[in-house]
Amino acid sequence: MLNRHSVIYTINLFILFTFLIGCESKKESASTICTTDGSILKDVPDWYTNIPENPDTVYSKGTALSSDMIEAKRKAKSIAINGLIEKYDISRGEIERLPRGVMIEKFILVKQKGKIRAYVLLKIAVDGLE
Repeated sequence: MLNRHSVIYTINLFILFTFLIGCESKKESASTICTTDGSILKDVPDWYTNIPENPDTVYSKGTALSSDMIEAKRKAKSIAINGLIEKYDISRGEIERLPRGVMIEKFILVKQKGKIRAYVLLKIAVDGLE
């Protein structure tokens, strides 16, 4: 019988191979990035460069490059959380104890120079930071 870890690992490998095969099948220049759905991204995501504005929500962004897609996403999220820590002068523990927590609003994984880049946009309810 397969344990939970083996199933998750197998699913992640399947997603990664599907992602890489889809990217390799397209002709790319050095400046293009292949996204997880196989489309070509010419630049960073619009939501990453133009962060949404909402009076009830605080947003933070992060990006990271890694040879592992899970590690790239984890690093990008950590960078975004560090941005919140610096901006609001709070600790990581305080962020983890927020009533509604930190939520990933958007993320995308892209292939870049043989590695995987993650772009992450986090959101936090403003009432949690007061």
